[in-house]
Amino acid sequence: MFFIDNAVDPYYIYEYYNKINKYFHEKVSQGASYTDFYPARNMALDKDDKIIKIVQDLLESKLRIKLTCHDAELQTWPIGVDSALHVHGKEGGRPEGDYNSLLYLNDNFEEGEFYTGHGVTLKPKKNRLTFFDGKNIPHGVKKVHGHHRYTAIFWWTNTKHE
Repeated sequence: MFFIDNAVDPYYIYEYYNKINKYFHEKVSQGASYTDFYPARNMALDKDDKIIKIVQDLLESKLRIKLTCHDAELQTWPIGVDSALHVHGKEGGRPEGDYNSLLYLNDNFEEGEFYTGHGVTLKPKKNRLTFFDGKNIPHGVKKVHGHHRYTAIFWWTNTKHE
């Protein structure tokens, strides 16, 4: 697992934080369950969304790899929600992805750590970008307290190492 702190211009963190925060609260005000996975918690990003290219360019330059973004979305982890260990293979619902990245949009919540089945625990930090093998490494999120946890998540395919 790799991570990069202060990964993107803070302007984008602010922009995407506001975008998912607004989306989540609008869905809840329209009657979506506070903790439902869809439609309240996740907002799909278009394939040509600027944050995808920014993150892709950064990862390719830092890790010397070539990536194709298969899918990307903004996610809300509401207060009281967690995620058990899982992988993104055939059983995990995303068989196309080779790797995952998370870009943390806030860190003003308690707990909500990212963890793996291999004993790695990572405290989310605003503007921290991760890169890991979500297809083979079981990973999850500890229960979120105090404030909602917001992330941008990317699924990469056709990964080629230089």
